[in-house]
Amino acid sequence: MIFPRSRYTLSTAHEGHQAKRNLKRRRFQTISNSVFFVLLIAFLLYFHALYRTITKITPNTFPVSNPRQSKRDPKVNQQQTSDEPSKSVLVTEVVKVANNTEISANFALSTEEGNRDGVRIEVPSTFLQKVYVIPDLPPSKATGEYNHFLVDGLKRSSLLERTSDPYDRESIWLVDLTKIACNKVVGKLVQDRWDHMLNESTAAGDSGTFGGNDGENIEKKMAEAPERRTPWKIFFIDFGDDNYRGSSLCAIHINTIFNSKEKYVHIASRKTMLLRDIHHEKGENDEVPFNSYGKKRKTYGLDKNFNGTMRILRYGVRSDLVNSIKEIIDEKKTAKSEENLDIVMMRRPKDVIHFWNHDSAQAKGTASHRTFITKRLNAFGRMKKNAHRTIFTGLVGEARMQGRQTVQRPYAEALLEYKIVVVCQRDRWEDHYRLMEALAAGALVMTDPMHPLPYGINDKEQVIVYGSFKELKQNIIFYLQNPAKRLKIARSGHEVAMKKHRSDQWLERIIYGNWSASNGAYE
Repeated sequence: MIFPRSRYTLSTAHEGHQAKRNLKRRRFQTISNSVFFVLLIAFLLYFHALYRTITKITPNTFPVSNPRQSKRDPKVNQQQTSDEPSKSVLVTEVVKVANNTEISANFALSTEEGNRDGVRIEVPSTFLQKVYVIPDLPPSKATGEYNHFLVDGLKRSSLLERTSDPYDRESIWLVDLTKIACNKVVGKLVQDRWDHMLNESTAAGDSGTFGGNDGENIEKKMAEAPERRTPWKIFFIDFGDDNYRGSSLCAIHINTIFNSKEKYVHIASRKTMLLRDIHHEKGENDEVPFNSYGKKRKTYGLDKNFNGTMRILRYGVRSDLVNSIKEIIDEKKTAKSEENLDIVMMRRPKDVIHFWNHDSAQAKGTASHRTFITKRLNAFGRMKKNAHRTIFTGLVGEARMQGRQTVQRPYAEALLEYKIVVVCQRDRWEDHYRLMEALAAGALVMTDPMHPLPYGINDKEQVIVYGSFKELKQNIIFYLQNPAKRLKIARSGHEVAMKKHRSDQWLERIIYGNWSASNGAYE
């Protein structure tokens, strides 16, 4: 016997089918909404990328106001934007500064020589890269290389400005390793700024910057805060005669804080040779070549902890010496009623000078090589055949720390009186102030080998390199007898020193230069 279905049974079946249809409808709506939002995000990302591309190609299409004023002369900016033909070909690179801000860097390629003439950065006239110097010393304590090249370089540069705020997000850092314990101080400062970024981001979330003060937005902001911290470039500058041995540990500490695959710490050091120990035997012949230059400092260990290669650091031209020389030349112009007095062609009544006292306390310590040259020059100058020549060895003005802090006028006058300045390195390290000072004064400079010579300085082009005392004697006689060749090399050396090694150029090459090359040049 078959019983008909009840109304209750039919109603339940109908409701079941209706629920299934509603579930399908909701699933379809969810999928549709997801697809819509994905397409919307892709659309926005596409237009954002298009906007960035347009601003890079034509930066003036979307001008951005910048309240900071430039150190540059407005007239210079007008000249840079003029349509006048340039004397050099510009090779454009992209340089990242501060928080990965990209700027256009043009490197002048001389059409006559075919070699890049250093680094010339062209940035918007309103852009100034902020630099925080560690330690941040007051003027009364800013001495030595810290003052001559870091502080003075920032004052002279039209691209850089000094800041006293270590938390400035737009700043990069310069660290003088000879004036601070990097592991104890710099690592702590980096951690403080890193934490300060986190606190700033969290505070921005609390103030409702990201859509209100409700708990959900604050929680979201707290989660995103660590990701909003951005590492910044840090440059270690090691002026020491011997390298600072804690630099790698300090860099490792900083890399750990940043926790980034990319490295942000660079290093530049004067120490390029290890185990250098120039020495001379008693009664050694003049023909014996100098030896024991040591071996090149290996950098493969540094490459693991630093960005790029180790930059070779050489002293630049001191501005206080340049100012003193200018004063002396201006006085000579007034006395002789000459408007144009060429520093290279000016009359130099004396022949050869070597600034070293062989009886000093250092003569038997770290300067036996320099003392050897001094004694041999004295003997050479006393020879009968050189009676008509003025060959002087000794110190002029104050030496050591006092001479390094302030320029001595008698020393500047001596640089202008002599045709040839002989430079000699210490026993265990290379490079000292005298090389660039003599080039800036317009004399012909003769130096023993350096590994390498400063950027842009080459043997028989800007200086004369001697590898034995016999070579030094021969070069002195030859260039005193051939003034045209002497003046040609002296002029080239003077121009390179004044165009590539002033404190601002020196500092800009460190910050904007090519960190894949030891001299910072794009070649």
